[in-house]
Amino acid sequence: MKVDAYDLSWISITDDRDLLVGEWVISIGNPFGLFKVNDQPSVSVGVVSALGRSFRRQADGREYLDMIQTDAAINPGNSGGPLINSLGKAVGVNTFIFTSDEGSTGSIGIGFAIPSATVLRVVDNLRLRAEFNDKIWTGMAVNNLNWPVARSLNYPSLNGVLVTNVIPDGPAEVAGMQPGDIMMAINGVRINSIRSLSQYFDNHDLRVGDVLDFEIYRGDDSMIVHMRLVEAPPR
Repeated sequence: MKVDAYDLSWISITDDRDLLVGEWVISIGNPFGLFKVNDQPSVSVGVVSALGRSFRRQADGREYLDMIQTDAAINPGNSGGPLINSLGKAVGVNTFIFTSDEGSTGSIGIGFAIPSATVLRVVDNLRLRAEFNDKIWTGMAVNNLNWPVARSLNYPSLNGVLVTNVIPDGPAEVAGMQPGDIMMAINGVRINSIRSLSQYFDNHDLRVGDVLDFEIYRGDDSMIVHMRLVEAPPR
């Protein structure tokens, strides 16, 4: 999409990796189409509730990695608006919220934003290639480790990423990965958390057909599995 517009206001984008849980943030957007009433954006204030949240949407398999969680009110119409720190710099792009079981579409204080590092990676790809390759798929869901899980698996630290689910016939299952495996490294690069996993994918120009060597921990032993990336299924 191209818009012929001039003299637009702009803000700087800063590295979301400097964010701290509990830090103040501001959400700006157009909730419920209020621009139709007044041509001014709406602003809500909250804090960074958590970092590195990752999800896989059951309906279409879409994966959201390393998301910023905030309790700043995000409602329909806020998606695409910036999440700003107290210095007035964008740290993310508001994306989606969790809603109540009653079917309400309003904010209940659990919203998520794409981190600025991911936004900048997409922008750089668009500048270089006029396209963005987001079609690779691993076919697995992951989560950060905690001590109860690590102890139950006889794993001695919290450095690693827990595989919580593998999709039947997906790349992870074909490679031999199983729920309960702990991912420790990819191609020799240590993976200590979902954030470092996301950064690995951010920093490498991965394509459909690429093969990654995953070092995993399973049953008191470590092993290497080879995963070939495939194109994501249709959404």
